[in-house]
Amino acid sequence: MFCAVTALILVTPFTTYAYKTTGQSVTKINDSYALFTIDYTFGFLNRETYLPIVASRGKTAATNDLEYEILGTDNQILKGGVVTALILSGTTIEKNQYYLPKGKNGSFKLVVLLRLDETLSQRPALQITDIPLVLEKDSKKTLTTFPTESFATYRTNPL
Repeated sequence: MFCAVTALILVTPFTTYAYKTTGQSVTKINDSYALFTIDYTFGFLNRETYLPIVASRGKTAATNDLEYEILGTDNQILKGGVVTALILSGTTIEKNQYYLPKGKNGSFKLVVLLRLDETLSQRPALQITDIPLVLEKDSKKTLTTFPTESFATYRTNPL
């Protein structure tokens, strides 16, 4: 009985979506530049997973991009500034996406360099707003997105 309960406890977290943030940071480089990072993991027990390798600010027409926003004071979206973003991972790339075989987890790091036209007095923060996934099971692929509330922890503290 003990072994069965232990096995159930070990397997249960992986039968649903297995994703979480593992760290966030923000670094002021100077009065105009800030560097943001958000670390996160994904993995599913019974589905192959394809994740974005490209990150875009705001809503985009490209459904395969991770989407993020730069938030200012009172959580308003900052439209100004210039951003450069990339997603780093040691995960295999297939079909222009990161690929995770079923039963495997992958670690990812979103890195965003922000240059504001004005000083960083607005205390910007980075917020991931969408990570579209393609899940594959039995050769059937499904594009999946998560509700916005799922990303509450996918955010840095303000600068």
